[in-house]
Amino acid sequence: MLTRSLLRAAVSLILVAHTLAFQPPRGWNSYDSFDWTIDEKAFMDNCMYMAQHMPTYEYCVIDYLWYRDNNTGAFVLDEFGRPQPDPIRWPSASGGRGFTDVAARVHVLGLKFGIHVMRGISRAAIAKNTRVLGTNTTARDIALPQQACPWDNDFVSVDVTQSAGQAFYASLYDQFAEWGVDFVKNDCVFGDYVPAEIETQSREIAAIFERTGHRIVYSLSPGEHDGKTDMEVTHARTISTLVNMYRVTDDDWDKWSDISLHFDVAAEFAAANLIGAPGLLGQPSFPDLDMLPLGWLTSPGSSRGPYRNTSLTPDEQRTQMTLWGIARSPLMFGGDMRHMDAFTLSLLTNPGVLAVNTNSTGNREVLRQGDWRVWSAYGTDDVTAYLAAFNTGAGTQTITLAVSMVHMGSSCRVRDLWAQRDMGVVSSISVSAPTHGARFYLLSQCSS
Repeated sequence: MLTRSLLRAAVSLILVAHTLAFQPPRGWNSYDSFDWTIDEKAFMDNCMYMAQHMPTYEYCVIDYLWYRDNNTGAFVLDEFGRPQPDPIRWPSASGGRGFTDVAARVHVLGLKFGIHVMRGISRAAIAKNTRVLGTNTTARDIALPQQACPWDNDFVSVDVTQSAGQAFYASLYDQFAEWGVDFVKNDCVFGDYVPAEIETQSREIAAIFERTGHRIVYSLSPGEHDGKTDMEVTHARTISTLVNMYRVTDDDWDKWSDISLHFDVAAEFAAANLIGAPGLLGQPSFPDLDMLPLGWLTSPGSSRGPYRNTSLTPDEQRTQMTLWGIARSPLMFGGDMRHMDAFTLSLLTNPGVLAVNTNSTGNREVLRQGDWRVWSAYGTDDVTAYLAAFNTGAGTQTITLAVSMVHMGSSCRVRDLWAQRDMGVVSSISVSAPTHGARFYLLSQCSS
């Protein structure tokens, strides 16, 4: 018989699971700190830190080229052309075990396990002419060499109009499910560029869930379409129901010029009501502003591993967290957590940022005035609201915001969520922010 304390604990776990299921995916991805050089020990060390210190962060994800041989640079493939973990960097993968052991250890930590995959099939598999599992067809029969990834010529599209092309993807995702993969970041796919391959992979994920109950979060990352990597709203409307999150910009690194590009894009997708729109397997889907390049990082295209601190100023880092939070972007941290500092951890675990990211509605830009961008959102309790003001220009600037702009009342109790300071009941807020700085407020107890 359950005691009251055990019953309360069980109910709490159910509520937490429900919240995590419908919040934007949140976790850690290895790319910003390791590029392709991550190994098993470094990965597990990071996952362990996240499990111990970041309780609402759920996914631990291995990014690019986990199947690249550390010595020769060749791809490690099985007889069916499917990527396999490099056993030099991933010793537990020896003997054909794949990521089974790594996924199990991640699950023991209470986390979920994710991997990055490129679209289509590798030229290495084509060169070996590997057989497609369950068929008499080979890699050369299903490959579309003229449809190569624009930024990684090692991968080309698969012809999914053939049953064998569909069988290749089925074998790929069946293996991921056998390993215990909970999250797939599918790279070099983009809007209407390879919609058939997106649809095929989405169907395979749905089939796995129907057959086994195992749920895989499906995330898209950009390729290139008409010379652009930014996804357009028209493309998103086509694919958002097939996925759980989808990148809407090119790679975001630790430069203000990168962050500043996200204001227009985030506002456009919010205005199109795509934040939390219906997605794969009855879950919502979210426009993804890309990873958070905070803390201890590598550099773009480097094989050096993490060696430097983020180049963003503290104010720019708060701005990024505030925009990603109120725009309800997935929060995927990119820094090496073995070198986590108190300031970065405080950004990632700020209660206000996490609350608006998890439980809010009506998230959108409400004002553009000079260098200022202002966003608002509503709490799901119908009695609170959020207001975020961003100074995108140089020098300290000031703006006065009436609390009535959130349509909750003419006066509200206001709390500064970064300073964690109550400001009393006011009818307007005098906002002052430094270069590239942000201010973030919770409004409650509003009255007319």
